[in-house]
Amino acid sequence: MALSRMTTRSTRPDAEGNSREAQPNLEQKLDQILAVLTEANQKAKMAHEAILSLSNAGDWVLSSTI
Repeated sequence: MALSRMTTRSTRPDAEGNSREAQPNLEQKLDQILAVLTEANQKAKMAHEAILSLSNAGDWVLSSTI
């Protein structure tokens, strides 16, 4: 048991150091996710506007033929 405790203690500072080093990578990944979501949101808005335009054009065609 003493050996496992020593191993745990000896590796613990390295694990904490690695988590600190991993932090910028996590921030970079979150920034990438945010950028992808922002782009997807913009594309969804453009698609929505296009559908509304088509819907309005269809309404105009129907009303002009009546």
